[in-house]
Amino acid sequence: MTDSSVKRLSGCAELMRIIFEFLYPGRAEWKVDDLPWETIQRRHALAASARVCRAWSEHALDVLWGALDNMHPLLRVFSSYEDEPEGVVLRRNITNAEWARFRRYAHCVRDFRWETDMTIPSYVWILLAQRSNGLPLLPNLRTLEARSMRPSDFARLLLLLPQTLCEVAISFSDIYIPPDPSDQAAIILEAIVPSFPHLKKLELVRYFPLAQQLLYPLLQCPKLESLALPRDVPVDLSFLRGLAQMGTLKSLSVAVDLGHSPDELDLTFLQAFRELEELCLAGHDLDLSTMIAAIKPTALRHFGITFNDALASEAIGQALRIIHTHLPLTITKYEIAVVDLRGPDPRMSDILEPALLLTKLTHLSCDLGELVVHLSDYDLTRMARTWSDMRCLKLVSDEPQRRQHFGLAYRPTFRALLEFAQCCPDLHTLYLPCLDVSNLPMMYDIPVLDHPLHNVSFVNLYGTVTSAFAILLDRIFPHFEELDVFASGDTDNLSRLREYVRLMKVANDHRIERYSGRPAPRHKLSAMYMPMFV
Repeated sequence: MTDSSVKRLSGCAELMRIIFEFLYPGRAEWKVDDLPWETIQRRHALAASARVCRAWSEHALDVLWGALDNMHPLLRVFSSYEDEPEGVVLRRNITNAEWARFRRYAHCVRDFRWETDMTIPSYVWILLAQRSNGLPLLPNLRTLEARSMRPSDFARLLLLLPQTLCEVAISFSDIYIPPDPSDQAAIILEAIVPSFPHLKKLELVRYFPLAQQLLYPLLQCPKLESLALPRDVPVDLSFLRGLAQMGTLKSLSVAVDLGHSPDELDLTFLQAFRELEELCLAGHDLDLSTMIAAIKPTALRHFGITFNDALASEAIGQALRIIHTHLPLTITKYEIAVVDLRGPDPRMSDILEPALLLTKLTHLSCDLGELVVHLSDYDLTRMARTWSDMRCLKLVSDEPQRRQHFGLAYRPTFRALLEFAQCCPDLHTLYLPCLDVSNLPMMYDIPVLDHPLHNVSFVNLYGTVTSAFAILLDRIFPHFEELDVFASGDTDNLSRLREYVRLMKVANDHRIERYSGRPAPRHKLSAMYMPMFV
């Protein structure tokens, strides 16, 4: 490439950006000891490119500093920074030259993922606040993700927030809930208000209590495309009417409370949500079925529903049948959750029977909490043959260890697992409430498959866990990296299973290295025993 070509290329910002994005090293990590060698090399290449000339520096630094997981990479700019075992230490005040360098790099950060970090003491944040003089520490931030926040995080997080935010996701920790969570939530929402002209995505979920009257300013966001509100803050018809008038939403996740049974004419405005691509609702069964019937969605790709009230299994099935008559067959991701279910324990097939019409499903999650659900080989086989494009299947329920008359017909066996492997070639995650390993087939009766499944989990395994189960599992799922067993007993057998799995994976790695001449990928194995009851 000639000098003139280089100059023309340097003058085209779009091309320079594309070239440097090929070197994107991933999010900047705090500890770099365990980073892959390729990632380290890419960072070095971007840092070297930033020192070539001013035209290159701007684009290279934007890519290098574009996404951060914490403040440590920026704090390393200060020459007095030391990472002691008890936390970060700044040995002296911040100089003007260091602060100018900090601001230069901070201007490049577009994506920040907040994580509670007790290693940065309060006095460091006070120093940053004093030097910033009321200006946000990350002035060009576009995306903020702050999940599982603690009370000590609020004041620190407010130092970062600019008026340019486009995507925000905030939730409280379920362990460290602040004394006045509603007050803290109101303060954070007020800090986000200046970003409303630019805001496209807002998620306020999990222990983020807000009074409904505080939500009405959200209706003034002209570009809002995705909104997720906490399920413990149900919205009424007046707020839904305001959302419908916005006309920009593509994704909506809310809890609804329609109050008294509304007239159908009062719900015609809900047809404005017909073009939603993602819809997740929580509430009473009557409100949910009424709302879906009024919307009649036509473009849904992702649908989620949570029943908040205590219902009998027959009522859940009836509500789901009504809802499914109005759902499009284009749905690929489907989530069901039941908070409380009364009456006799149902069959999983009774809950998922209406969903069998959705033949294009690739992701399915059915969370029935502590409910014990009957699941048989026939149920799993039917699911596998119906959802051949399935990639992620999670059937969550309590493990029936205390049931006295829980026959084999209600426990899936290894044959059903094989059926899933053969019918669903793209499956990568499988979570089942139980599996019967007491009567395993002969090893050579099971074909050797090259299935791509990576994660497989069971609430409990019934029968004596032996090396035969590990061998059969490896015959159909040779690439799985995680085997989780959330059981309440039989610790010795589960420990042996973990050792069987580890040894087989090590042998496979050796075989790959022996015949290919290159290092095998290291698996993150965990055949865990996690007691459910202490």
